[in-house]
Formats: sequence, structure tokens, C-alpha cells
Amino acid sequence: MSAFRDKDTNTLWKLCDRKTTEFFQTLGSQIDEARALIERCYPEKEKEGANKAILGDIVPRGARGKEVFMALVDPSALRVSPDKNSYLVEKVVVGGDKALVMTQASEVFEFVHEDDGFKTAHFLEAVKRKPWYSTLMENLKTIRENCQKKSGAQNEKD
Repeated sequence: MSAFRDKDTNTLWKLCDRKTTEFFQTLGSQIDEARALIERCYPEKEKEGANKAILGDIVPRGARGKEVFMALVDPSALRVSPDKNSYLVEKVVVGGDKALVMTQASEVFEFVHEDDGFKTAHFLEAVKRKPWYSTLMENLKTIRENCQKKSGAQNEKD
């Protein structure tokens, strides 16, 4: 729990479960694919805005997994109690492949056992709840559709 308290994104990444790491890996690929489509299909004057719409100004080119996580999980946005003791573990309940960790601040974190220890989907769930996430997904879809339309229109001209 000290990684949460200390806003240590390197350690937090190591605590991410397989689904979370795969999600950030895939998201990096999707953003790069959209960048390539923007470069190919969009007029010069629209490229900067389109890249910002897919977080291209935040996520570095070629970023995957941990790099995407580090770009999108802003340590300053992590809620941290002013009481450093609130992140002390109050109770741990383990049942099979799952564990619940309860802090003195009454926060509950769920972990699942994977090959290399207990991991959490906390950040995957948190990102998907962010308002910008649904906008990003819609923008990625729109860029694909716009390029398909432009490509189809170009083929009809030929």
C-alpha cells in the first residue's frame, strides 16, 4: 500500500494484473495505428487536433504497456490522504486466488493471484471510469471510419 501512498507508478505498474497490462499494451498500439491513419488521411491543418483527440500529445510514439500506463496514470491525480498512516493495512482477507486488502482509511483493494504473485485490476477499472476514456475510444473509432470513407471515396475516383 506504500506504492499508493508514495504515488510510485513504477511499483504500481508491477502490481497490475495481466488484463491491465494487456489493456495498456493494446491501447498504445491503437493510438499508434490512429496516428498513422491521421498522417495518411487527414489534411495538414487537422492533424494536430486529431492527434490531441487520441492523446497523441500525451502518449509517446511507440509507447506500449508500462509507458502508456505512466503517461496516463498521473501520480498527482492519485488520491492520497494527508494522513500517511491511512494507507497502513488494517486487514487482509485471502480466499483462494483472491485477496482483499483493507486500509485504515477504509479503502478496499482487490487482488487476484497470478503466476508471479497477487495483482490488481484497480487501474484498469479506474481508467475505464474516466470521462476521457469513452471520448478517446470514440475518437479512435471516428478516425478509423473517416479514413475508411476517404479511402473508399478515393477508390471510387480511380
